[in-house]
Amino acid sequence: MFHLNLFASHAIPLIFAYGSLVVLISMIRAWTPHISLEDHRLNSVQQEEFLNVSKLKHQSLQAKFPIRSPSRDLAITIVTANRAQPYIHAVLGSLFDAYGVDLPPVTLCSVESHSYGEIEQLRRERWSVVEINKDYPFNTSVLSLRIAKETGDYWKCLNLTRNSEARYTLLLEDDIFVHERFRGMVESLTYQMDTTSSHVDYAKLYHINRLRHISSMPQIIGVYLLLSSLLHWLLAPRPVLTLIGYLVLLIHLNNQGNLFPADFRYSLTDSVYLTMSESCCTPAVFFRTASIPAIVDALIQEKSFAGHAKDHILDESRFVGRETDFNLVSHIGLISSLRRNQP
Repeated sequence: MFHLNLFASHAIPLIFAYGSLVVLISMIRAWTPHISLEDHRLNSVQQEEFLNVSKLKHQSLQAKFPIRSPSRDLAITIVTANRAQPYIHAVLGSLFDAYGVDLPPVTLCSVESHSYGEIEQLRRERWSVVEINKDYPFNTSVLSLRIAKETGDYWKCLNLTRNSEARYTLLLEDDIFVHERFRGMVESLTYQMDTTSSHVDYAKLYHINRLRHISSMPQIIGVYLLLSSLLHWLLAPRPVLTLIGYLVLLIHLNNQGNLFPADFRYSLTDSVYLTMSESCCTPAVFFRTASIPAIVDALIQEKSFAGHAKDHILDESRFVGRETDFNLVSHIGLISSLRRNQP
């Protein structure tokens, strides 16, 4: 009976303390907005409806804000292909939502060998259009050739910006839309690139959420260790009970999702956070314009093939890259126009 009472005297405060933490974490997760955008793998019917709505939205806003003045901080280039649906209008519609009349100058970089309906319409609407492969046929019947073309097109579009007067260049692919708070997020990113991250050449604004590890797990483990150490100091429990409590707390934190720390941090600071870059994905990359000539000159000659595409080439280069700890854009592409498979 004495041992049972002794066990209870240690266990009950510990269970209460850890239970309170579990409830507190759950409440914080429920209160914290989900900031990071998820992928929107729309089926063909959903995609057509979404893109048509985006096109109408873009055309309405375009009528209100037809002229874009130069920006000293940011210029935007969108890599475009003929997808037979109004993808470019969807991107532009989301940019208008974020920036309105202050939208930075946008250049549309068409990678097709011929002009097509959507790009011609946008040209008539006085958008800046550059066709980098005009009247230059290419063979994409083999996967390696398609990937090589995709990589080469990316560097060519980036190269268009090497003489830009803007300090930063945002290179977007045409099957994304940006976060509704994108403008403020990019402004906070610009501030970091100007100050604490002045050595960084580029920052990726998108990574597949389920594959995120570098930024999320250290934050989860750090919070877990801090809370557990505090409880251990306050309660001085027995080792077995402490271990059980630690495991329960870690599992609960992990179950909140790997983006919980990023969401909570953003809700407090209203700022993006740069972490080490994981090799994947180039739908949205924020380049320091001064670094672009060196990046293009060094990487445009690199051979690309299956398993070694443009994202691998960029990440394995000597240039310093980072990524945001949550997605500032969402990938809406159903089928890659070039690879003919899931993007």
